[in-house]
Amino acid sequence: MSEAEMARNTTDEMLSMQVAFWETKKATVDGMLDGYGALDPPDTESSNRFINLIFPEETPRGGLTVLDVGAGIGRVTKHVLIPAGFGTVDLLDNSQRFLDFSTDYVGECPALGTRYCAPMHSFDFDEGKRWSLIWVQWCAIYLPDSDFVEFFKKAAQALDGSPHACIVLKENILGVDGKPEIDKDDASLTRSDAHLKRLWKEAGVKVVKQEVADGFPDGIYPVMMYSLCSAVDPIHGGEA
Repeated sequence: MSEAEMARNTTDEMLSMQVAFWETKKATVDGMLDGYGALDPPDTESSNRFINLIFPEETPRGGLTVLDVGAGIGRVTKHVLIPAGFGTVDLLDNSQRFLDFSTDYVGECPALGTRYCAPMHSFDFDEGKRWSLIWVQWCAIYLPDSDFVEFFKKAAQALDGSPHACIVLKENILGVDGKPEIDKDDASLTRSDAHLKRLWKEAGVKVVKQEVADGFPDGIYPVMMYSLCSAVDPIHGGEA
Protein backbone atom coordinates (compact mmCIF):
# COMPACT_ATOMS: atom_id res chain seq x y z
CA MET A 1 0.00 0.00 0.00
CA SER A 2 1.35 3.43 -0.94
CA GLU A 3 1.84 6.26 1.58
CA ALA A 4 -0.99 8.15 -0.11
CA GLU A 5 -3.34 5.17 0.29
CA MET A 6 -2.33 4.77 3.94
CA ALA A 7 -2.97 8.45 4.59
CA ARG A 8 -6.38 8.23 2.92
CA ASN A 9 -7.31 5.17 4.97
CA THR A 10 -6.39 7.10 8.11
CA THR A 11 -8.53 10.03 6.99
CA ASP A 12 -11.47 7.74 6.23
CA GLU A 13 -11.18 6.04 9.62
CA MET A 14 -11.08 9.39 11.39
CA LEU A 15 -14.06 10.64 9.40
CA SER A 16 -16.06 7.54 10.35
CA MET A 17 -15.33 8.15 14.04
CA GLN A 18 -16.25 11.81 13.73
CA VAL A 19 -19.52 11.10 11.90
CA ALA A 20 -20.47 8.48 14.51
CA PHE A 21 -19.63 10.92 17.33
CA TRP A 22 -21.75 13.76 15.94
CA GLU A 23 -24.67 11.50 15.05
CA THR A 24 -25.26 11.16 18.80
CA LYS A 25 -25.55 14.94 19.30
CA LYS A 26 -28.82 16.83 19.41
CA ALA A 27 -29.48 19.63 16.92
CA THR A 28 -29.27 22.29 19.64
CA VAL A 29 -26.70 24.87 20.74
CA ASP A 30 -25.76 22.58 23.61
CA GLY A 31 -25.34 19.72 21.16
CA MET A 32 -23.20 21.78 18.81
CA LEU A 33 -20.93 22.67 21.75
CA ASP A 34 -20.77 19.07 22.98
CA GLY A 35 -22.61 19.83 26.20
CA TYR A 36 -20.93 23.17 26.84
CA GLY A 37 -23.77 25.45 25.80
CA ALA A 38 -22.70 27.99 28.43
CA LEU A 39 -19.73 28.81 26.19
CA ASP A 40 -21.99 30.28 23.52
CA PRO A 41 -22.21 33.86 24.93
CA PRO A 42 -18.46 34.41 25.49
CA ASP A 43 -17.72 32.71 22.18
CA THR A 44 -20.15 34.96 20.32
CA GLU A 45 -18.82 38.10 22.01
CA SER A 46 -15.17 37.37 21.18
CA SER A 47 -16.06 36.47 17.58
CA ASN A 48 -17.96 39.73 17.13
CA ARG A 49 -14.98 41.72 18.37
CA PHE A 50 -12.62 39.91 16.03
CA ILE A 51 -14.86 40.49 13.02
CA ASN A 52 -14.91 44.21 13.81
CA LEU A 53 -11.12 44.11 13.99
CA ILE A 54 -10.65 42.53 10.56
CA PHE A 55 -13.70 44.14 8.91
CA PRO A 56 -13.85 47.67 10.38
CA GLU A 57 -17.40 48.64 11.24
CA GLU A 58 -17.39 51.35 8.57
CA THR A 59 -16.74 48.65 5.94
CA PRO A 60 -19.90 47.96 3.89
CA ARG A 61 -20.73 44.30 4.45
CA GLY A 62 -24.10 43.96 2.77
CA GLY A 63 -22.59 42.92 -0.55
CA LEU A 64 -20.20 40.36 0.95
CA THR A 65 -20.69 36.59 0.92
CA VAL A 66 -19.23 34.42 3.68
CA LEU A 67 -18.89 30.68 4.26
CA ASP A 68 -19.49 29.15 7.69
CA VAL A 69 -17.41 25.93 7.75
CA GLY A 70 -18.48 23.20 10.16
CA ALA A 71 -21.69 25.18 10.51
CA GLY A 72 -23.84 22.50 12.12
CA ILE A 73 -27.27 24.00 12.78
CA GLY A 74 -25.99 27.51 12.07
CA ARG A 75 -25.03 28.67 15.57
CA VAL A 76 -22.23 30.96 14.35
CA THR A 77 -24.28 31.98 11.33
CA LYS A 78 -27.20 33.09 13.52
CA HIS A 79 -25.29 34.65 16.41
CA VAL A 80 -22.26 36.12 14.65
CA LEU A 81 -22.19 36.28 10.86
CA ILE A 82 -25.73 37.45 10.07
CA PRO A 83 -25.79 40.07 12.89
CA ALA A 84 -22.42 41.31 11.60
CA GLY A 85 -24.27 42.47 8.49
CA PHE A 86 -22.88 40.16 5.80
CA GLY A 87 -25.19 39.95 2.84
CA THR A 88 -25.08 36.20 2.27
CA VAL A 89 -23.97 33.41 4.59
CA ASP A 90 -23.40 29.95 3.11
CA LEU A 91 -23.12 26.91 5.36
CA LEU A 92 -20.86 23.86 5.03
CA ASP A 93 -21.24 20.76 7.18
CA ASN A 94 -20.97 17.01 6.66
CA SER A 95 -24.28 16.39 8.49
CA GLN A 96 -27.39 16.77 6.39
CA ARG A 97 -29.46 16.42 9.58
CA PHE A 98 -27.87 19.53 11.09
CA LEU A 99 -28.13 21.48 7.83
CA ASP A 100 -31.80 20.59 7.45
CA PHE A 101 -32.46 21.91 10.94
CA SER A 102 -30.50 25.10 10.28
CA THR A 103 -33.41 26.65 8.38
CA ASP A 104 -35.68 26.43 11.42
CA TYR A 105 -32.93 27.40 13.85
CA VAL A 106 -31.68 30.45 11.96
CA GLY A 107 -35.21 31.41 10.97
CA GLU A 108 -36.52 33.29 7.97
CA CYS A 109 -33.62 35.43 6.83
CA PRO A 110 -32.73 36.61 3.33
CA ALA A 111 -29.03 36.38 4.22
CA LEU A 112 -29.18 32.59 4.63
CA GLY A 113 -27.53 31.25 1.49
CA THR A 114 -26.50 27.89 0.09
CA ARG A 115 -26.13 24.86 2.37
CA TYR A 116 -23.36 22.49 1.30
CA CYS A 117 -23.29 18.97 2.72
CA ALA A 118 -19.74 17.62 2.38
CA PRO A 119 -16.73 16.76 4.52
CA MET A 120 -14.18 19.56 4.75
CA HIS A 121 -11.41 17.52 3.12
CA SER A 122 -13.47 16.84 -0.01
CA PHE A 123 -15.39 20.11 -0.35
CA ASP A 124 -15.15 21.39 -3.93
CA PHE A 125 -13.79 24.92 -3.70
CA ASP A 126 -13.25 24.82 -7.47
CA GLU A 127 -16.89 25.23 -8.41
CA GLY A 128 -16.25 28.91 -9.07
CA LYS A 129 -17.88 30.59 -6.06
CA ARG A 130 -15.79 33.04 -4.05
CA TRP A 131 -16.19 34.38 -0.51
CA SER A 132 -15.05 37.49 1.37
CA LEU A 133 -14.79 35.53 4.62
CA ILE A 134 -14.39 31.81 5.26
CA TRP A 135 -15.08 31.16 8.94
CA VAL A 136 -13.62 27.90 10.29
CA GLN A 137 -14.42 27.23 13.95
CA TRP A 138 -13.88 24.11 16.05
CA CYS A 139 -13.78 21.84 13.02
CA ALA A 140 -10.23 21.97 11.56
CA ILE A 141 -9.37 19.68 14.49
CA TYR A 142 -10.97 16.94 12.40
CA LEU A 143 -8.43 17.21 9.58
CA PRO A 144 -5.16 15.24 9.55
CA ASP A 145 -2.17 17.48 8.81
CA SER A 146 -2.10 16.66 5.09
CA ASP A 147 -5.79 17.45 4.64
CA PHE A 148 -5.43 20.57 6.82
CA VAL A 149 -2.76 21.89 4.45
CA GLU A 150 -4.84 21.16 1.35
CA PHE A 151 -7.99 22.68 2.86
CA PHE A 152 -6.35 25.99 3.72
CA LYS A 153 -4.52 26.12 0.40
CA LYS A 154 -7.82 25.78 -1.48
CA ALA A 155 -9.68 28.09 0.91
CA ALA A 156 -7.13 30.88 0.33
CA GLN A 157 -7.68 30.50 -3.42
CA ALA A 158 -11.45 30.75 -2.87
CA LEU A 159 -11.29 34.25 -1.36
CA ASP A 160 -12.83 36.92 -3.59
CA GLY A 161 -9.96 39.41 -3.49
CA SER A 162 -11.93 42.15 -1.73
CA PRO A 163 -9.88 44.44 0.56
CA HIS A 164 -10.50 42.58 3.82
CA ALA A 165 -11.06 39.08 2.45
CA CYS A 166 -9.68 36.39 4.73
CA ILE A 167 -10.07 33.01 6.35
CA VAL A 168 -10.67 32.95 10.09
CA LEU A 169 -9.70 29.97 12.19
CA LYS A 170 -11.03 29.89 15.74
CA GLU A 171 -9.68 26.93 17.64
CA ASN A 172 -8.41 25.63 20.97
CA ILE A 173 -4.63 25.28 20.94
CA LEU A 174 -2.01 23.54 23.04
CA GLY A 175 -0.05 25.76 25.38
CA VAL A 176 3.32 24.39 24.27
CA ASP A 177 4.67 23.09 20.98
CA GLY A 178 4.70 19.35 20.40
CA LYS A 179 2.74 16.60 18.72
CA PRO A 180 -0.99 17.22 18.32
CA GLU A 181 -3.12 15.78 21.09
CA ILE A 182 -5.62 13.18 19.86
CA ASP A 183 -9.07 12.91 21.42
CA LYS A 184 -10.02 9.24 21.51
CA ASP A 185 -13.77 9.97 21.48
CA ASP A 186 -14.00 11.91 18.22
CA ALA A 187 -10.50 11.56 16.67
CA SER A 188 -9.93 15.31 16.82
CA LEU A 189 -6.44 16.84 16.87
CA THR A 190 -5.56 19.78 19.12
CA ARG A 191 -2.47 21.54 17.76
CA SER A 192 -0.07 24.16 19.06
CA ASP A 193 0.28 27.67 17.65
CA ALA A 194 3.70 26.75 16.23
CA HIS A 195 2.34 23.58 14.62
CA LEU A 196 -0.51 25.48 12.98
CA LYS A 197 1.92 28.03 11.56
CA ARG A 198 4.15 25.30 10.13
CA LEU A 199 1.14 23.84 8.34
CA TRP A 200 0.03 27.23 7.04
CA LYS A 201 3.51 27.91 5.70
CA GLU A 202 3.30 24.62 3.81
CA ALA A 203 -0.13 25.65 2.50
CA GLY A 204 1.16 29.04 1.31
CA VAL A 205 -1.00 30.89 3.83
CA LYS A 206 0.05 33.67 6.20
CA VAL A 207 -1.37 35.01 9.45
CA VAL A 208 -2.62 38.59 9.15
CA LYS A 209 -3.95 39.00 12.69
CA GLN A 210 -4.24 36.79 15.73
CA GLU A 211 -5.85 37.23 19.11
CA VAL A 212 -6.67 35.20 22.18
CA ALA A 213 -10.43 34.85 22.65
CA ASP A 214 -11.19 35.93 26.19
CA GLY A 215 -14.15 35.20 28.43
CA PHE A 216 -13.72 31.44 28.44
CA PRO A 217 -13.50 29.55 31.75
CA ASP A 218 -10.27 28.33 33.26
CA GLY A 219 -9.46 24.68 32.72
CA ILE A 220 -9.85 24.56 28.94
CA TYR A 221 -7.20 24.99 26.29
CA PRO A 222 -6.74 28.61 25.16
CA VAL A 223 -8.97 29.63 22.25
CA MET A 224 -7.13 31.49 19.49
CA MET A 225 -8.53 33.46 16.57
CA TYR A 226 -6.46 33.88 13.41
CA SER A 227 -7.20 35.79 10.22
CA LEU A 228 -5.36 34.37 7.23
CA CYS A 229 -4.82 34.96 3.54
CA SER A 230 -2.57 33.73 0.76
CA ALA A 231 1.12 34.33 1.45
CA VAL A 232 1.35 36.03 -1.95
CA ASP A 233 -1.57 38.38 -1.26
CA PRO A 234 -0.22 41.89 -1.97
CA ILE A 235 -3.01 43.64 -0.03
CA HIS A 236 -2.58 42.22 3.46
CA GLY A 237 0.38 42.46 5.70
CA GLY A 238 1.09 39.64 8.12
CA GLU A 239 2.19 38.76 11.60
CA ALA A 240 3.80 35.47 10.71
